Amino acid sequence: MAFVEGEMADKNLPADLIYKILKAIYAKRMEMIKVDASFRDGGFENFPKLTMEYCDVPLHPGAIKFYRELGIKIPDKLIPPEMR
Repeated sequence: MAFVEGEMADKNLPADLIYKILKAIYAKRMEMIKVDASFRDGGFENFPKLTMEYCDVPLHPGAIKFYRELGIKIPDKLIPPEMR
């Protein structure tokens, strides 16, 4: 059994806020895995890769900045219209 879980953010939230939230989660992801087995079993350590594979709504501009900083190619379908 598996599930995919994600978070949504209002597009009007500041890009730097979303960027900082994702950066903090990414930095602490291994600690989060240690305290919650569902994170480990769900492959949370690879959430950037999983986001690119399973997300089906455009990403927030702050998320785009975060993932690009990691060197991840963002699929066209995940680029919001205002960033095209």
